[in-house]
Formats: sequence, C-alpha cells, structure tokens
Amino acid sequence: MHSSSISSALPILISFLSIGSGATPPTAPMLGLVPVLSVKVELGKSLKPIPVPGGIRALTPIIGGTVTGSLANATIISGIVASVLTSNGTIERPDVLIYGTIAATKETLVIQEDGVGAAGVDVNRVRIEAGGTDLRSLQDRFFLTTSEVIDNRTAVVIGVYEVET
Repeated sequence: MHSSSISSALPILISFLSIGSGATPPTAPMLGLVPVLSVKVELGKSLKPIPVPGGIRALTPIIGGTVTGSLANATIISGIVASVLTSNGTIERPDVLIYGTIAATKETLVIQEDGVGAAGVDVNRVRIEAGGTDLRSLQDRFFLTTSEVIDNRTAVVIGVYEVET
C-alpha cells in the first residue's frame, strides 16, 4: 500500500472505529510494587573480557551472597555477570545468572536477568525459578528490580518488587 493510500484511508478507519463509541476510553490499571526480595550478590575478580561486535563482554564471577524476603530466603552459591559493554563502557546488554539453594527446603533457586539499555534506562527481564511446589508460581509472576553497586564494587544489592494490579 502506498503512503497516499494509507493517508486517504485513515479518516475512514477513524470514523469506523469511533462509531458507537459513546463509552469512556479504557484506562490503564494502577500498578503497585510490593517488595518481595532483597538480593546481595558478592562479586569475584573480573575475568579477561571477550571482544564482541561494538564492545566487549565483561565477565565477573558471582562467588556468594544471600536472598532474603517474603518469597524465600536462600544462599547464593555461584553465578556469572556477563554483560556486553559498548566501546565507551556503557552497559548495553546486562546478563546475570545466579544459582543458589532455598534455606527452608534446600531446593535449587535460579535467578536470571537479561535485557537491553544503559543503566537507569534499561529494560530487563527477570526470571525466578525454584524447586519445590510452593515456589513454582514464581515463574508466572512479573517482577521489577533496582540495583546498586556497593562495597567498593565487590557486591551488588538488588531489590525485587512484584508488580500487582
């Protein structure tokens, strides 16, 4: 379809969509953020970076940590931070994988975060997978996170919030 055809069809489409639309337009539901986990990740010595197109993949092992909160308490055993940094040092693709065990049940816990964008304006996906039937619902819930590097860049504190409508 040519752009002139699209332009001429637009008023017809708008008229069609507005027929009988005396109803109030839909509004977005209010979202609430409920703090559910606090994660402290202890970082090891950074490994030699891997060159990738447009920058490097910076590798930092996770050597321990804790997970506390209303959803679960756990010990972090290991993991890796393998983010892609652009040539100016900006993180463009965070990629984190954390392994641990849940204190109460000794079941395995996996937290994975990946996304795109520089810090503060990034969009990330967090997946939490846990063994045991009481925590399987974590895989179907939506979480937002905040993070802060602490202790002279040897640790990161991550706040995990469940989104509720």
